[in-house]
Amino acid sequence: MATAYHMDGDGMVATHYCGAGNQPRMRAVSWDPKAKLLRFDFWDITHLPDPKAYYTTNIELYFQDDDHVELRFRGTTAGSEGEWQTHRMRRLTSRPYKRETDEP
Repeated sequence: MATAYHMDGDGMVATHYCGAGNQPRMRAVSWDPKAKLLRFDFWDITHLPDPKAYYTTNIELYFQDDDHVELRFRGTTAGSEGEWQTHRMRRLTSRPYKRETDEP
């Protein structure tokens, strides 16, 4: 799965390319700078052949610090709201580039 976030006029939208094979789109509904929490709610969806199939309806991004983000998803199946799923991500830093020289 992957999620793309981008500006749309004065607002922000997210398209979630779900492992379920559909692409729900969400609009940002709130940003709490103190809590570092960005919330998206369902707007519409593409490629949903069965309206009872699972699709993501909410995304929350919690920016813990510059290197750690929690991504929370919640979806719906047959009109029934599911539990939140949490994915913790961290930035991987690369090793410093070391230039090879003739010196030992």
